[in-house]
Amino acid sequence: MKNILTIILLFTLFSCEKTIPIEIDNVEPRPVVNGMFENGKPLKVELSNSVLVGNEGDIGNLENIDIELFTNDTFQEQLIYESDGNYYSSNAMEAGNNYRIEFNALNKNISASSYLPDSVPIVRIDSIVPTTISVDQFGAIESALGITFTFDDLPGNHYYLIDIAIISDIQQTTTDRVWLFYYETDYMGLNTGIGNNAEFNVWEYLRFPDDEFNNSRKTYKFGIVYEEYDVDEWVEQNARFELYFYALDPDLYLYLQTRDVFWNTNEDFFAESANIHTNINGGLGIFAGATLVKKEIDLLGAIGKE
Repeated sequence: MKNILTIILLFTLFSCEKTIPIEIDNVEPRPVVNGMFENGKPLKVELSNSVLVGNEGDIGNLENIDIELFTNDTFQEQLIYESDGNYYSSNAMEAGNNYRIEFNALNKNISASSYLPDSVPIVRIDSIVPTTISVDQFGAIESALGITFTFDDLPGNHYYLIDIAIISDIQQTTTDRVWLFYYETDYMGLNTGIGNNAEFNVWEYLRFPDDEFNNSRKTYKFGIVYEEYDVDEWVEQNARFELYFYALDPDLYLYLQTRDVFWNTNEDFFAESANIHTNINGGLGIFAGATLVKKEIDLLGAIGKE
């Protein structure tokens, strides 16, 4: 009798159907702008169209669009179309200027603007100190360098990015990245610095705002993790290193922060959806710049492998 009741119950559950209509607005494709630029290089803008999730259409390049570039509200030039949705300026971008692009695509008027920040010179490299760090809760130890450098923060709100460039005559390398970590607040991992974590993150580059030291001389500390095979390859390549220090447009900082959150959570079923910051009027994407200064940094000398 119990089995009969179970069969009846299952039959009832699967035979009772109700159609629930779901209305999804027919969202038209919008132009997507990828326009991240820096001082000393021509502007490059990539144009494509957006596609609704679940749509069978492909993301396509937007070709032969007339993109006008303005500098400090004065028309400068029409960008040159090359191929595959890529457009270029004929002149390099300069720090301290306001830039704006305007164009029409997919029957939409699109515009975006960005201020390319003033240069923030590195005053000096203060120290490069060999050390070791515990990289997880199990006590695994890695070789590291603690690096401090000093710069003069400018008045107002500013945002910065640190990267280490490997300069070598050999173009193809297996260790083409130097992995960095925070000693101070981890603005990318949303954690505190290395001293307060059983685990910490390593990154290809670091970002941070000037909230805690606005308009002052700042000595900033960060770290590099390396393996012995990295050092062997650097020595073999006779590699040199440069500290890349970028001052970021606020829109670029927000775009990179929210993009990383999106990448880190888009496969997490329980994570809240993350919206990537955009400053494109009438479209999606980013048009924003960063100003770069460089300083040579002797990592091999600090390791004792000159």
